[in-house]
Amino acid sequence: MRDPGARPGVPGGSPGRAKRPTMSDVAARVGVSQALVSLVFRNQPGASAETRERVFQAAEELGYRPDAAAQLLRRTRSRQLGVLFTMRHPHDVDIVEAVYPAARKHGYNVVLSAMVATRGERQAVEELLALRSEAIIIIGTESSAHELAAVAGQTPVVEINPTARAAGVDVVRTADGNGVRQAVDHLAELGHRAIAHLDGGVMPGAGERRRGYRAAMRRHGLAEHIQIHSGDYTEESGAQAARELLAHDELPTAVIAGNDRSAHGLLTTLLARRRPRARGRLHRRL
Repeated sequence: MRDPGARPGVPGGSPGRAKRPTMSDVAARVGVSQALVSLVFRNQPGASAETRERVFQAAEELGYRPDAAAQLLRRTRSRQLGVLFTMRHPHDVDIVEAVYPAARKHGYNVVLSAMVATRGERQAVEELLALRSEAIIIIGTESSAHELAAVAGQTPVVEINPTARAAGVDVVRTADGNGVRQAVDHLAELGHRAIAHLDGGVMPGAGERRRGYRAAMRRHGLAEHIQIHSGDYTEESGAQAARELLAHDELPTAVIAGNDRSAHGLLTTLLARRRPRARGRLHRRL
């Protein structure tokens, strides 16, 4: 007896739910073997340009989508690039956005795994390894060098702006000290002397930026104007630095902030409590 809820041509179906088309359905629509359709979807030789076009057209008409999980299990290589990130800083998101086209150019898919308050870094890494990531890019890690070295023993690891080097881990980092030195040079050329620095405390790159700031200030003969406010790359640390500055009779004429978020907190607080002696222009440097 026919199930009253079944849809025509879909055994055991239910109203509003159609059977998911398969590769066999595509092959039947085109009139070729399933093996040939498989070659087309895997971009392998063996099918003419005309057949490829017919296969893709039939797949579109049927609404067929290859099963990515099944394809992954069949492949000897996953062609997947894992990215571990924190979402705490806009810079992290910018890096993730740039990874996608670069990975696609080399034939890789990107798998994201985020570290959040309820999800530790170890769990995030384990999930990327379980998904057979051929390499992992780590942004903003809090792992020890020993822990990172253990991950690098299982798959290639690239760490962006690390706080310390780990054995077997490749590193990509910004020229933090050089960037801050250039910022000081620029401000000194504009005539600024009272140049303060809002750094990142123990955050990645902060130490090198701090040293670059001190060295550049001394080189310009401005050692007596060295003023460092420790932060953590957040809006609140920028706001706190602004409150510290406002507590003094004289404000610096320029501030080099460690990142966009701290610069935003600094500027917002200063502008909200603008005073006549707040002369000069505040400069921001990543």
